[in-house]
This record gives sequence, C-alpha cells and structure tokens, in this order.
Amino acid sequence: MARAPDVIVDGSPLDAPTINVALRVGWLLRTCRLNSRLEHSVSGHSFAASLGVGPAMVTKWEKGSDSIDAGAIAGYERLVEAPAGTLRGLVETTRRYFRQPVGGRLAETPVTEELDDVSELVRPAMTGHPSGLDWMHLADALAADGPLRVPDFVAAPVMDRLADELCRSVGGAFLTRYEALVRLRTGPYGLTVLRTLLDRALARDTQAAVALLNVAAHQPTAELFVDMTRLLLDSREVVFYGAAQALVTMAVLGGIPKDRMRDTVPRLADAYNALADDPGRHHHISGMLRNLPPGVLETARPDLQRPLSPVTEHYRHSREAGSVAPIAHEVAEAVKAELPSPVDLMLERLLHEAMFDPRWPKAHIATMFLSVVPYADLIASRMVEVAHTHESPDVRAAAMLLVMRLDRPGFHHQVEPWVDGPDEQMRRAALVTLGRTSDELDPTMLEKLVVEDWSTARLALYAAGMGRSPLLAEWAQDPAKTEQVRSGARWWLRHGGRITD
Repeated sequence: MARAPDVIVDGSPLDAPTINVALRVGWLLRTCRLNSRLEHSVSGHSFAASLGVGPAMVTKWEKGSDSIDAGAIAGYERLVEAPAGTLRGLVETTRRYFRQPVGGRLAETPVTEELDDVSELVRPAMTGHPSGLDWMHLADALAADGPLRVPDFVAAPVMDRLADELCRSVGGAFLTRYEALVRLRTGPYGLTVLRTLLDRALARDTQAAVALLNVAAHQPTAELFVDMTRLLLDSREVVFYGAAQALVTMAVLGGIPKDRMRDTVPRLADAYNALADDPGRHHHISGMLRNLPPGVLETARPDLQRPLSPVTEHYRHSREAGSVAPIAHEVAEAVKAELPSPVDLMLERLLHEAMFDPRWPKAHIATMFLSVVPYADLIASRMVEVAHTHESPDVRAAAMLLVMRLDRPGFHHQVEPWVDGPDEQMRRAALVTLGRTSDELDPTMLEKLVVEDWSTARLALYAAGMGRSPLLAEWAQDPAKTEQVRSGARWWLRHGGRITD
C-alpha cells in the first residue's frame, strides 16, 4: 500500500552508520506542531500565521526540504513550551554528529565586533543566572570569526562556569549548555576550553566527567585520542565512561589519520584485557571498540584475550530482517493511539535505535529526539511498563535505560521502588533517574545506599547532590563515612544541584 504523501520516513538502512538528518529534523518539527496539544492538533496555517510566514514555508520545514533558522525553531519551542534553545541545540547536535550541516549553523544572535555588546552577553554568565539560551548566545558571539577576542583571563572563568553547569544540567538545560560549550571548544577559545574541561574532569574528587570529556572530543586530534585511550584505565568510573565516549566521538567526527588511530591499538588492547573481569566495563569497552573504525577493531582483535560482549539478540534479529524490533513497533502503536495526530513510522525507528542500536551516536540522538517530543511522558510511561513486564532481560534493561535517559520529572515515584529490588541494573538506573528528576529523596534510602560499595555509593551521592539533599552536609563531616563519600559530598556542596532551564 502506498504511503500518504505527508508521511515522513527515513529511508536510510536500519544498519547504516548514518541517518537522514534533514528528514528527521523535519519530522521533529512536524510532530511537535501536530501534537503540541495532546487534545488537538495545531494547524499549519495557524502556526505559519503566528510566525509571519506562509503555510508553504512551514510545509517545507517539516518535510526537511528547506533549511530553518533559529528564530523559526524558537516558534516551535514556544509551541511545545520547551526551554528556549532546546530544539535548536538538538538540531545542531544532530547535524554535527552526522556531518550534514544543512543550511549551516543556526546563528540567531548577530555577530558583533563591539566590546560593549560582548560584555552584555558575558555579564549574566558571571553575575546572574544564565539560561541555556543565554549561554548559546554568548557562544555565538565568542566563537565568531573576527578581530574581536576577549582575553583568556576574562574568558576562562566564563568557560569554567559553563562547564560546571553542564555537569549538573538535565533535559533542555543540558542540550543548550552542551551545544554552547561545543561551539566554544571548536572556536578561537578551543584550547582554553580544553584546559577547563580536563581540569574539571580529572580533578581528584570529580563526580562528573562524562559530558566534559565528550565535549573535549569535538576537536579531534591524534594526541587527544592517545590521551583518552590512557584514561580507559583510570580507576574512576566516570572518567572511564567519559574517555570511552570521547574516543567514539572523535572517531565519528573524523579528522584523525587512520594510521595514527591504529598506533593506539596496543594500548586499546591492553585496556580491554585489563577490564575483562569487570562485567560493566567489559560490556562498555566492547561497545566502544565496535564504534571505532573497522580497521582499528580488526587490527586489535588478535590481541584481545576474550571475545567482545555480544550485541543484543533483538538488534541481531532486526539487522537480519531489516526491520525494527517488535517491542519498538508495539510501544509506538500504543503511544500513537493516545495522540491527536499520527506520528508515522519514524517513532518506531527512533525507539528501536534508542533501545538497541550499538552505535552510540545513533542511540544518543534518537533518545534526545524522544525526550523533547510533546508526548515524551507517554513514551516513558510505556517504557516503565516494559521494564517491569517484558519477558526478555535485554528488553527490560533497554527500557530501564531509556526511562533514565528521557529525564521526565514526573516519573521518580514510578522508579523509586526499583532501588529496593534485586536487580542491580534497575537500582543504578533508578538512582540516576531520581537524581535527574526528584527533589523528594528518601533520606533513609540514601543513608543505606551511601555505605555500600563505591559503585552504589557514588550513584547515591549523585542522587543526593542533584536533589540538593541536606544529608550532604552531614556526610561531608562524618568520620564514619569513607573518604570517597566525604570528598564526594563536599564536591556536591561546592558545585550545587540540578539545573533545569
């Protein structure tokens, strides 16, 4: 049966390393407009009128056939009541990861060469409470080509505050700050930003390093690739995970000669073999190796002392069949039944990639798309159900992780029982979710968890820190707690809690 002409489908193969960025951005805009009010759709004509453009222009944007500027994207953000800059940040991140800069960057703030104008942008970052959009505007100005350059002694504290806020941001606040910091990392202040990121990520008491190291990777160099390879053997979990993601990001973005990557193979193999008996890290480093260029993995394979952790059965079956996993189709159908307007086949494709695709950039971008659509709560609700009831452990685990990554603030009550359950992966996902979404943390629960092994205690600290728990002040001084817990509590007290705007 022929599809309706307004159905948007990404025709890129399911197993391909890339996606059709223009079509996905168009789909995102369209689904935000049609489902911005869960009881009815907003027509293209009325939305076009609100922006002062013709309906034909909206149609072009939503089919991915015409580039859209930041001002128009802001109109979609207002429609779905998303934090300003959220959709813009996601669009820019997607374009950059898949190297499809359709229409160039979404510059909104005119580039200025007047020092007074730049000072106005810097002031809220240093003295006020900047929003994510404030940070993006500042990054636009500072990263622009031109004769004006703020001295490093002025720029460095600004970068430092932005890096600090990124570590504690969730949802749209994370997307905007991440994109602003990447903009600065790839501009004239790149080395200043790199020093800031590494100083923070590798500090002795660091509690947050993953996003910082990943931003550092957005200006790939052979030297940085080697440095990140060394960090795979860092004893701190957050540094290991950050280094692994940074290596994948550099490989995806490109620019490092293949022979220089292959020079790191002995060190990659040493790290892999050293982590073979740690189930969590072994699974993660296996995924990292699969995400590196094929030549790197094939060169390393003879030196690997045990096989890579396998991809999920659901991904293997889907790859062979050329279709999404059945659970992705089932959840998409259940969500669609509750919406005023159809969401096409793209939703099941995004669900499949977010849950099962072993390519981290594809899974990450799909998750971000799902987190910003107006019906993200419906998706999260279905995923909670799947996490509890599905017969497959792989599917339950994928659903748990997706609930955690969607950052939906209304779901902390649904995941809190996971903390007391027998499933270790469920407990870890629950603690991260609580940290990202809840200000109502059970102090008895936290007290019990913070004295367990460091892997669990670190996540209890994360939940307490993000939620600004008063227990932090007690833990920081409690001689009965380990030095790791006391130090972690002091870190959170210095830096503050969750940022949401």
